[in-house]
Amino acid sequence: RSERSSSADDADLPPVTTTVPDPATPAETEAVVSEISEFVEREQGLSFLQPVDVELLGEGAFQDRLLADFDEDVDELRQAEHLYTALGLVEPEVDLVESMRALLGAGVVGFYDPETGELVVRGASVTPYVRTTIAHELTHALDDQHHDLDRPEYDESPDEIAFGFSAVVEGNARRIESAYRDTLSPEEQESAATEELMLGAGIDIGDVPLVLLEVMGAPYLLGQNLVDDLIAEGGDAQLAAGFAEPPRTSEQVIDPEAFIDGEGAIDVPHPQPS
Repeated sequence: RSERSSSADDADLPPVTTTVPDPATPAETEAVVSEISEFVEREQGLSFLQPVDVELLGEGAFQDRLLADFDEDVDELRQAEHLYTALGLVEPEVDLVESMRALLGAGVVGFYDPETGELVVRGASVTPYVRTTIAHELTHALDDQHHDLDRPEYDESPDEIAFGFSAVVEGNARRIESAYRDTLSPEEQESAATEELMLGAGIDIGDVPLVLLEVMGAPYLLGQNLVDDLIAEGGDAQLAAGFAEPPRTSEQVIDPEAFIDGEGAIDVPHPQPS
């Protein structure tokens, strides 16, 4: 499932007074989704093959939907907890499962599920920030219709293709989201930035292990650079090739030239007992 997270930090939150806008009517939501869908299509040079249902959910209801299947990932998180503890990346007393639950509940602002086609955005009104989130998630939906984002087999692969694919997916959504944000007025951009900061203020980042923040943020931050380089190298065709055959090593994500040049992984033999 592709998610979009707020990158806000309490220290950045300005002292502002806000009013809560009225919830959007179905007609208002439909009109905004239609306008953003047309923008996403123009930026991508692709058309939606079928309509996408966008659901807006307010606080509480959104988190309930987001975390509905959270327990399915607990075993995997416990394995990661043992690994990170052994590497000294988290303290032994840290409960990684609860840290991840809190981080997701406070930081995620939208998700698209390629398995079910669900597209859910955190917010009851179509504010400027909600609109940028819709642009991000609609990019996932469009990419899914043309490139098939449901690839659970990558999770079982012995290489790093799952991370590489996530970087292409999130990097492209970030690219389109940024382009849409640039079309907003200065006042709307300021409003979007303020709302992002306020949403991210729901969690004390200092209580979250840094490794979780890095792992969650890497596909977005590194992915946008990767996608920008792919498009600069060969346009939409190169990007489509990246969806078809994603990076298989983290090096190819960190250094897009390694991916473009086809530089693969280096086999390292297992240490032999002396």
